[in-house]
Amino acid sequence: MPRSSSPGGARLRVPNLHRGRVRWPRVPHRHRLWIDTVAERLGLSPWSAVVALGILSYALFLVCYVAAGASPDLLDIVLYGLGYFVPVAFAALAASVYVRDKMVALEAHAISMVEDPKAATEVIAPISSLRGIGIMASAVFVIFVVPYLISSTPSQTVVFDRTALILATIPWLPVVWFIATAWWTLAYSLVGVYRIGKLPMKLRPFTIDRRLGLKPFAATCLRLTAIYYGLVSFTILTDLDSPLPSQAVVVRTLGFATLGLLLFLLPLWSLHEKLMRAKAEKIVWINDRYDRIVRKIESGADGPLEAGIQGELLGIDKIQRDIQSIRTWPFDMNSLAKLITILLSVTAILLARFIAPFLGI
Repeated sequence: MPRSSSPGGARLRVPNLHRGRVRWPRVPHRHRLWIDTVAERLGLSPWSAVVALGILSYALFLVCYVAAGASPDLLDIVLYGLGYFVPVAFAALAASVYVRDKMVALEAHAISMVEDPKAATEVIAPISSLRGIGIMASAVFVIFVVPYLISSTPSQTVVFDRTALILATIPWLPVVWFIATAWWTLAYSLVGVYRIGKLPMKLRPFTIDRRLGLKPFAATCLRLTAIYYGLVSFTILTDLDSPLPSQAVVVRTLGFATLGLLLFLLPLWSLHEKLMRAKAEKIVWINDRYDRIVRKIESGADGPLEAGIQGELLGIDKIQRDIQSIRTWPFDMNSLAKLITILLSVTAILLARFIAPFLGI
């Protein structure tokens, strides 16, 4: 049966049939997330595995909360899970797969430009590192879960005792892992863009592309930054009922919002340097050519310029204008406008979160 794959072979859509059961073929690409392994074991596609993992984590959530003595308020627990727990799980899992797919597509573009294609693959390889995800999971647990556990004192807890609180915390452990996967995949993807930008590249001719073939890198960074701010915005919204002080939540979220801008710009800095260097080299080249013609004119007799020299000067003038139009950043004003729109949206949510307590909302 024929197969279809995305660049790099990361996502295969056509299933194999084996004894009447649908089995998705093994993902040959090295950038395999643990979600791909789970999907392979279950005979599912990665996106189907996202749905399955979300449902299983929600089932664990219900079982633990009922075991913790929440059965009298089971309806509230179900609504809480559907309105808070499930979106967190699905958003984290979906973001992980989406970001990985975008990086695989970008890798295919990078391989066509870098002098050593293997190096482009190697710099992106840690995107699927379980060690990195584990470190990120520890950080997420300390930053988000531990403050909630500390704030949930017996005086604030009406239904749950300490054992019940532990049971209520257990379902969040896989979600912490999901969130850590999303954050690690996203963060290292942006690091990967930066590292690819440091590799020797065969840039596109400026006569064809004013960004020398680097625009896809900026477009990918913009999408990844949008995903990042989407997760930050989701965190802000889900923190509305946080037991933590409002000021602490705002400071933490403001830090994440500022970090997003750096995550957008820093990966593109190495590409900015490449564009600046290429533009400077072209300026030196055409200025040398112009200087030779001027010297030739100066060494000749006075009088009208020859038709050949006039044509050459006109050609040089056109080339100089084309060189000056080479972009020094791989993104355009449209991309910046989109980023500013995202930033304003997050800022509006952040301000609403900060002002709400003072208005009694």
